Amino acid sequence: MTPKIAHMSSPSQPLRYALFAAVLLAGIALQGCDHITIQQAHPTPLSISQWGPAAMLPGTKLQIQGTGFAPEGAGDHTVWVRGNAGTYPIDILMEGVRVDSNTLEASIGDLLYQQMPADGPPMQGHLRLTRRDLEGAESWIEIPITLTLTATLVPQINSLPSPPWYPADNMVVEGDGFLLPGEGTTELQASFSVTSGDPPSSATYDTTFPATVLSRSVLTFALTPDKVGIRPGLLEGTLQVRNLHVQGGSVDGNAVTSLSVQLAPAFIADIGPTSVSRGQMITFGGRGFVSPSEIYGATTIIHLEGTFSTGTAEGVFDFVDEHALTLFPDAFTDNLTMQHILRVSPNIDGTVEGLGTTPGTFTGVATPWLLHGNEAILGTGLPLFLEILPQLQIVHVKLLPSYFDAIAAFGLLEVETWVRARMLDVLARDFAGVNITFVTEKPTNFIDYSIVEIGGEDPNGANLFGLDNTQGKDTGNLRFNDVIGGVNAETESDGFHAYGGIFAASFLSLSPTLGLGELPITSTRFDEVFKAVIPGLGGVPAEPGSYPNGPRAIEVGEAIRVLGNIIGNTITHEVGHSLGLAAIDGQFHNIGDNPGWIMDSGMHRPFEERAELDGQGPAFFSPFNQHYLDLTLPMK
Repeated sequence: MTPKIAHMSSPSQPLRYALFAAVLLAGIALQGCDHITIQQAHPTPLSISQWGPAAMLPGTKLQIQGTGFAPEGAGDHTVWVRGNAGTYPIDILMEGVRVDSNTLEASIGDLLYQQMPADGPPMQGHLRLTRRDLEGAESWIEIPITLTLTATLVPQINSLPSPPWYPADNMVVEGDGFLLPGEGTTELQASFSVTSGDPPSSATYDTTFPATVLSRSVLTFALTPDKVGIRPGLLEGTLQVRNLHVQGGSVDGNAVTSLSVQLAPAFIADIGPTSVSRGQMITFGGRGFVSPSEIYGATTIIHLEGTFSTGTAEGVFDFVDEHALTLFPDAFTDNLTMQHILRVSPNIDGTVEGLGTTPGTFTGVATPWLLHGNEAILGTGLPLFLEILPQLQIVHVKLLPSYFDAIAAFGLLEVETWVRARMLDVLARDFAGVNITFVTEKPTNFIDYSIVEIGGEDPNGANLFGLDNTQGKDTGNLRFNDVIGGVNAETESDGFHAYGGIFAASFLSLSPTLGLGELPITSTRFDEVFKAVIPGLGGVPAEPGSYPNGPRAIEVGEAIRVLGNIIGNTITHEVGHSLGLAAIDGQFHNIGDNPGWIMDSGMHRPFEERAELDGQGPAFFSPFNQHYLDLTLPMK
């Protein structure tokens, strides 16, 4: 019989004999699951650890798991199945489709159905998996297999999850005869009633649960609100499994006719962390949480009832009954966890509100509140003591590859860590007394944090030192997740430069000798500081170990200090913008020339002040700027 071919020709008969002869001559033995291999040079040998299913239907995909499969784009695979089903010869060559690094699939069901009768003798033969790399080199492995073919399968339920059941539970059903992807679908027909005692009610359901088949013997389905509602109570009825085959027709399996299980209310079992600040995530663990769905018209929110205290007699507030607080989860994991990010929202008067605005403690109960249509059901709550810490603004100082190129141009690449340390020292000093922290690694304990990117050349082509390209002036620092960097299309559409960040290479234009730009704050003092290390000024780049104990420690150290000062000062200025400065209505900078004020415009901040040379600097926030920062990011 002519073999069925998918994307590749079948090996010729002489080639087959040659391959088997090569096996015998090489003395290759059976390995693992009784297979024969011929190994070409390859980093990882081919192996097959599992394959299946052994029971085939029209549409079945043969799945092969193992090792040594070619990475994506680095080669291809073929699967050759041959043997006999009684008097029927089987010869099928297929493409092996990569599912992941350890899994291949081959569409075998329809091809097998064309070569052997359904419900007849099993096919006994061999499966050969061949890997071919881009240069044409091949490796293959062969194992014995036995396949059966049937036109239909009768599904069977053997066990259901133990009660109680909870809203949105992912129900794992064990049985047999379930249809795999490509063969059709398996579903569950249900007819039952749910009787609740508080308040007394009874509802009947005739519905179909779509199933997700994981294997021939395991499927899952979900207790979604549209199928069982959200009320706790006693569920009684029947559940029958049914197969809908891809070639048409349905087959009913067995039915569980004496179904009687308790539907339990959602509950919260644990909460953490219980000391949090704005921008951090609180996780509520438990069971029965229904994630938001427009299809089901359902969701779960968190009901907080209790007392909030700021630590003073006047700062005690009761949130009970209709005044209880409501938290809307930001993420769900199955029906087992809800996560809420502590955020604030603006009022119409420009102030902000929300749990996280004011430091204090909340003592009360957190309860899951399920909503579905016109129904609202409170679950079982958990006592809660929640400490709200002062608002802490985290700023991730993100060092881009081009930043290191700029540091190399300054001749300080080998001592960059010292430049970075000085930069962070400047930031800590400038924002002393303000609840803000600068880190060079991506934060893991905060979801909302700002980013300031430190790069090299100015992609705007304007030779800017830095630019806050966030959208609009954030008066009050309502946004905790500004990104000073990248491209902002909204900022560009408003007629401003689109690319933001700190552009370290632009500081080279402060040199009157290098001739990289004409700036009103160009200074010969720049050349005096950096002539020892910038090659363009005749200097020699700092060597490894040249600071703090090398022979050039003094001149290298001064270059480190000055570069760290001017980069740090620029970060302070641009972050100040993103926090909402200058604290003058309609103004982004302080008005006029005010010696030493950080938020003055660039032309009013000379190089010596930024570099902290000749008795100038360090720069500082004006009194009204400092007052604004103390109000928006107080330490306590």
